[in-house]
Amino acid sequence: MALTPEGLSALADEARRWAGHKERLDARLYRLLDLAREASALKHPLDREAVEKALLAREERFGLEEELYLKDLEEGVVALEVQGMQVGEINGLVVVEGPLPRGRPVRITAQAGPGREGILSIDREVGLGGQVFHKAVLTLAGYLRGSYASLGALSATVSLVFEQSYGGIEGDSAGLAELLAVLSAISGLPLRQDLAVTGAIDQTGRVLAVGRVAEKVEGFFRVCQTLGLTGSQGVVLPKANLPHLTLRKEVVEAVAKGRFHLYAVEEVDQAIELLFGRKAYWVHDKVREVLGEFRKMENGEENPSP
Repeated sequence: MALTPEGLSALADEARRWAGHKERLDARLYRLLDLAREASALKHPLDREAVEKALLAREERFGLEEELYLKDLEEGVVALEVQGMQVGEINGLVVVEGPLPRGRPVRITAQAGPGREGILSIDREVGLGGQVFHKAVLTLAGYLRGSYASLGALSATVSLVFEQSYGGIEGDSAGLAELLAVLSAISGLPLRQDLAVTGAIDQTGRVLAVGRVAEKVEGFFRVCQTLGLTGSQGVVLPKANLPHLTLRKEVVEAVAKGRFHLYAVEEVDQAIELLFGRKAYWVHDKVREVLGEFRKMENGEENPSP
């Protein structure tokens, strides 16, 4: 096969995607050779265009499930918003495994009220959550205890659920999104729906790296394309994941043109300001105020409004 420098560069780009890092290459050469053979069968000489055509052909061969999912979004079968503001709702990001793993947004909702149960994960209660997922929920509860320790024990019951999710859930990459949904549900302050969120958290409020970040960004971009790009949409991700952003050309171009946005954060408060559109201290003060009201209700000092 006649391989041009541009074709070699395109193959290297794909090897970086498989490695999940901009500074590394996947060493499984047989995969690159398979891709090169497919590309050379589509176009001579083997240049960047040939490689891109081969990749597109692969996506089309395995793309029926994704096509049906996007159609369900258009028809409203899958309930998801990529514009406006909502209380206690946020777009998290997951990866659906398969021959070609795909990132997808998932609507995470939270409801809060007086009580002593703390964070109640519905997915965990019905057995859909794995061990690392359970750990992330407990870490979230630890962050809340530490942040609002001056109020004593948390006088709230907050339910969390991944809406329209019927399979097993594993990993801690939704920790940041879940926390933001919880803070919104308690405070009554709305969250932006045009931003999707990925990132794990620790008990001190640091945002930690997650896996498959490129697929997650691309998944939300496809959904926004399907429902209509507004120019304000984007993804909030851990700053530690920046070396892993081996994104497709169309996403890179959309970011460069300001049609799609990426926000890298290191601390929870940075994400709070992006999603709430308010200073973090203001959101925390509102959460403390409401938790104080919940405590009074629990202690019988006042009755909730009818």
